[in-house]
Amino acid sequence: MKLPNLLGKDKKKTLEEEDLFLGLEKKYQLLAFSIIFAVFLILIALFLAPPRFYGLFLGVGVMIAFIPYSLTNYIEGARARDMEENMPAFLRDIAEARKTGMTLPEAVYKSLRVDYGALSPEVQKMAYQISWGVPFSEVLVRFSRRSKSRFIERSIAIISQAQVSGGSLTDTLDAVARDASVIKEAEKERKSKLSQQSLIMYAIFVLFAIIVVALQKLMIPLVSAKGFTVTAGDPKEMLDFYKNLFFSMIVIQAVFNGMIAGQIAEGSPVIGLKHSVILLTIGVIISWFFIL
Repeated sequence: MKLPNLLGKDKKKTLEEEDLFLGLEKKYQLLAFSIIFAVFLILIALFLAPPRFYGLFLGVGVMIAFIPYSLTNYIEGARARDMEENMPAFLRDIAEARKTGMTLPEAVYKSLRVDYGALSPEVQKMAYQISWGVPFSEVLVRFSRRSKSRFIERSIAIISQAQVSGGSLTDTLDAVARDASVIKEAEKERKSKLSQQSLIMYAIFVLFAIIVVALQKLMIPLVSAKGFTVTAGDPKEMLDFYKNLFFSMIVIQAVFNGMIAGQIAEGSPVIGLKHSVILLTIGVIISWFFIL
């Protein structure tokens, strides 16, 4: 069975351009734009907002800077994890189809009928590329680049090396699928254990916020007390200074606690930015009611 060329040249070009726009460059451009906008917002606040709201605008600015990047990173990570989960099944299906006597294009074309989750659109692209006459090894390499997954890249590298060395493709696909399943099961077990440890970072942050609020409650009567004098001048200015200082401490603690939680649970501080956003939200709410 000959796999038809399902797309024309224009559509092929569109797919390649789409892959380029979905790379890391676009993600970091979004981060840069968010940071610039956040800095602009903070600068406006410094000139127009009352001093007591400086800390609040700082927290909101940090959230604006990291929420778009964190959300994009989370979506890409979820997509990559979904593809990793379905990768062993896809390789196993290709190997089984090959054992029945199907050619490689026929095996890939048959897999289009199976739902592989986030991997299905990539399988469709692979089928298109094979129909254009692109070698299977090159198709896999292109897929690994689009996946943004080290796990998939390593699996594809093993398959490519086996093909170069003249090994049986069917046996290689079977072996990689089997090993990939074992690795994913081990990763699930590891994450289930370490995710509990990441909750400790949330507890530490809440404890830190409680201590800061307690200090704030102690500072207000002290600074507002009659006869209290400081070299800095107006007690009200000092009170605003301490409020902003305490709130800034909460913001810093939230960002880095979240990154540490990501490193512990998922092995990446960048992924931990989603925890930072959650902790920042909690910190802003606590600060709004008890500090600012």
